[in-house]
Amino acid sequence: AVGAGAVGIVTSSDGGHSWVKRLGTNSSADDLDFINSRVGFAVDNGELVRTVDGGESWQALLHPVAGGVSGTDFWSPNAGLVSVGSQSLFVTSDGGTSWQPLPLPPGWTVSNASIADGQPAGVCFTDKRVGWAVASHAHRYAVLVTTTGGRTWSLALSSAVIPAGVEPDKPAGGVTIAGCEGEAAWILISQAVGQMDMRLPATFDLIRSLDLGRSWVDVLRSTSEVRVGRPKVPTYPGGPQSVQSESGAW
Repeated sequence: AVGAGAVGIVTSSDGGHSWVKRLGTNSSADDLDFINSRVGFAVDNGELVRTVDGGESWQALLHPVAGGVSGTDFWSPNAGLVSVGSQSLFVTSDGGTSWQPLPLPPGWTVSNASIADGQPAGVCFTDKRVGWAVASHAHRYAVLVTTTGGRTWSLALSSAVIPAGVEPDKPAGGVTIAGCEGEAAWILISQAVGQMDMRLPATFDLIRSLDLGRSWVDVLRSTSEVRVGRPKVPTYPGGPQSVQSESGAW
């Protein structure tokens, strides 16, 4: 087992009964991402580090010249992306030897609301070079998909599908990627309800695509005492499942 947090990076080889600290006494790990049982990446005080032995030893990697790293997501031992600051995303295909800005179509950006607490929650890649990005254009959210590791993108979820009011410059609410695997992705759309300064993210819909965004279905949504618009996607027979939620979802 490998753990990361304010105490740094620790490992256990006895089912969690005892733990060994692996990165110094002043270490604080902000992110941890393993792609298999031995190769993993972490962010240690803004520095990108990698292990190839299951977390027993870690080596620093070069990070973008733009600054320290705040989050990471790798999909192979050499290919992945990191977030720098609140909006900048960089990709590498050679284990960090070189970095390039994540290329999105002209006019599209991964908005500040899509990178929560330093984690690139608006971007998700798989080991098959398939990637998803929550991006904004003309003050509206949409979801893009790539099958080339980020070199080219196409529209997977139009802004017309997302309810009005869920916009990058609106308080609370937003669009994030809950997960991706193979050709599938799960998108979480949260909405703020209430009046004036009482706009809390109290409703959400979880929508899913299994075919690279060609079709979507609403699979899970919160109940709401206030009538709200829902994503304009179909629901499966008998669905979606409804759950109560008082403070939104993540």
